[in-house]
Amino acid sequence: MEGRRGIGLGMMTFEIMEHTADVGIIAYGQTLGELLANAAAGMFSIIAEMGEVLPKESAPLELTAGGVEELVHGWLSELNYRSIVREELYVSYSFSECSPTRVKAMVHGEKIDFERHMIYTEVKAVTWHELKVEHLPSGWRAQVIFDL
Repeated sequence: MEGRRGIGLGMMTFEIMEHTADVGIIAYGQTLGELLANAAAGMFSIIAEMGEVLPKESAPLELTAGGVEELVHGWLSELNYRSIVREELYVSYSFSECSPTRVKAMVHGEKIDFERHMIYTEVKAVTWHELKVEHLPSGWRAQVIFDL
């Protein structure tokens, strides 16, 4: 479970960070949409081996928030909820609207096939602990801790 370099970007998309009994990620993106997609990729890499997951199905996801930290938290919480309740994994994201207070996207993935997909763990919650989102000259950076 280590970070991946974006194709052609030359920058990290996300990295895993150990945190006491939990685990966290630091995600990066040149745009806010890219940050959200990379944060989701980081979270799902903790949950399952994502190499075999295909974008077979698409579903809408709309979210309004009071600020960018709330947006990142809500985005990951919704994806995690769908992973637990609907048993779905997502591998790609198309954004029709993305601002620090609103996202409108299509999420692409498939139902978990327990014979084909290796599941590592369940993320119990996306925490507010040490949650930090920054817009830097080089792009966006988010730190998120997950309760396992």
